[in-house]
Amino acid sequence: MKERRAFIRSGKYVDAGCGGFTLIELLVVIGVIAILLAVLMPALQRARRQARAVACQASLRQWGLIISTYLQDNDGRFWNLQSNPNQLWFNVLDAWRYEDLCFCPMAVKVNPDPERNYAGGTVFGSKFTAWQLVDSGRSDGKAARGSYGLNGWVADIGYSSQDTSAWYWKTCYVEHPDRVPVFSDCINFAIGPLDVDKPPAYEDELLAYLGFCAINRHDGKINMLFMDWSVRKVGLKELWTLKWHREFDTANR
Repeated sequence: MKERRAFIRSGKYVDAGCGGFTLIELLVVIGVIAILLAVLMPALQRARRQARAVACQASLRQWGLIISTYLQDNDGRFWNLQSNPNQLWFNVLDAWRYEDLCFCPMAVKVNPDPERNYAGGTVFGSKFTAWQLVDSGRSDGKAARGSYGLNGWVADIGYSSQDTSAWYWKTCYVEHPDRVPVFSDCINFAIGPLDVDKPPAYEDELLAYLGFCAINRHDGKINMLFMDWSVRKVGLKELWTLKWHREFDTANR
């Protein structure tokens, strides 16, 4: 053991062999670390969200390739969206070969909230959860799950009555395809927006049509694939200004 030497300086005793931190010094260090964490954590969380948003856009670009390939093989015409589950997009496109692409990284688990259940075990998603369709028509009999939804108005013929048959796009050869939504973040597997649809009164409110994709999934925006096969973020208010179907009033109230 090293010999300790004591010195008298200005009438005070100093132990030259004692080199530890005082309580005040430790508290200062802990305080500095806490401040650094408080500053860095929001930045790290923001970086994580941005990374997931980029991964989401990458998945939608892949869907753009899948859908455009289908259209090239069918003279540019979309499939027929009848009530037959075999005509739903995930069966037409054989989505289960690309099952990982069916989920936005921000919403990979089915919503556990019983209030989101619909008849037959069908479940609506939410901002950070996926939807589920039990009667999916899958060849393996399993439920369909995902967190993206198709704009039903792109179909050749759809669910609506004949008085709206002229509203459907039916083909990808349209004017201003960069304003026509095809596929996006959504709480249901498909939507058919109308220009009279109202915005949600609160977050994750279950509203028909446009309310299904008016979700704050990516910092006040959602990711969307357009008819020109481009992908970008769309603000929630901007949803009412897009050309969802041929007669959609983009200057609606």
